[in-house]
Amino acid sequence: MITRVVRRVAILLLSLLLSGALSAQMVLIPQSVRDSINNPTTVADSPLLLAGGKSVQMGRIAEDGGEWSGVAVLQNTGRRPIVITRLTTTCGCLRAEPAEREVKAGESVELKLTFNPRGRIGVVGQRVMVYTSLSDTKPTLIVELVGQVVAAANRAGDYPYSRGALMLRSDRVEVDGAGVVRVACYNAGDVALTLSADGLLTTEGVSVTTEPMPLAPKSEGDLVVRLDRTIEEGVIYLKGLNIAPRQSKIELIKREK
Repeated sequence: MITRVVRRVAILLLSLLLSGALSAQMVLIPQSVRDSINNPTTVADSPLLLAGGKSVQMGRIAEDGGEWSGVAVLQNTGRRPIVITRLTTTCGCLRAEPAEREVKAGESVELKLTFNPRGRIGVVGQRVMVYTSLSDTKPTLIVELVGQVVAAANRAGDYPYSRGALMLRSDRVEVDGAGVVRVACYNAGDVALTLSADGLLTTEGVSVTTEPMPLAPKSEGDLVVRLDRTIEEGVIYLKGLNIAPRQSKIELIKREK
């Protein structure tokens, strides 16, 4: 009896030690650091301002309507010229180009904005960091592009394969051993999709999720296939689509080298 108790205490102490060791290895990023990355501090009392407010309104645009172009007007309210040294954006979908690099005292310069809505369905809140001669490390001004991208009415051109409400870029997943494979997908339905692999019908060692999870209606994402062991071919049957199992089948095929 004593031996059994001692054994249980030893197991409990070992579990506590292991959990403590694992916790010690976790690196927690302070909120202040995350905020400084997502919302960098601008130059204090900057004389360079965005005309008309703090953001550029894009309005509602269609995903398949081509690139949107607009203008942000930068005003120099100071007494000295300001030189735009570089521009960075929070997304490759947004480009910014100044008409001139130098903004003379009391004058304005147009900043041309070009936004590609493809694959950016939903609310848009992308930003342009304007760095100038006032500081090499802090942006002088942050210009935010605000709007909404509406999903294209016809998704067949981008996602020719369907499994119920789920539309796929490809219905065959190329695999090369263990690891993670992604397939671009789109939820064409009106209900969010929470998908998984049918454990009884799917090849052993294969699991499925989506990113994001769940996949919101009329939104794009990735079908994420995880292989826990080396697999060269197999099948996936998806759960969560409210269709017959045979209609949810996706093939796993060996990638050609």
